[in-house]
Amino acid sequence: MANPSKLQTIAANINAGIQRHSYTVAEFCAMHGMSIGLYQKQRKEGLTPREFRVGRRVMITVEAEAEWLAAREAAAAVAHQTKESTAARKSKRGGNDR
Repeated sequence: MANPSKLQTIAANINAGIQRHSYTVAEFCAMHGMSIGLYQKQRKEGLTPREFRVGRRVMITVEAEAEWLAAREAAAAVAHQTKESTAARKSKRGGNDR
């Protein structure tokens, strides 16, 4: 029998009801549908969750993940409000910026 991959083992543990308290960056990216390259770009911009190290591995706690999600949702809400207010101002002026 072949050894299961890390992700298969994680999926089996989740299905068995075994909770994780932290994830590697690769696991985090897979769970959120983002590439590691995008994660690294966002890290440079300060837009990733808090990280900690275990040896050479970089880990993210479920609490840091929850905080990150809340911050991303708040940023999206602000961006949406800004977009709506800009559209409202344009419609009041007749749609011309010039």
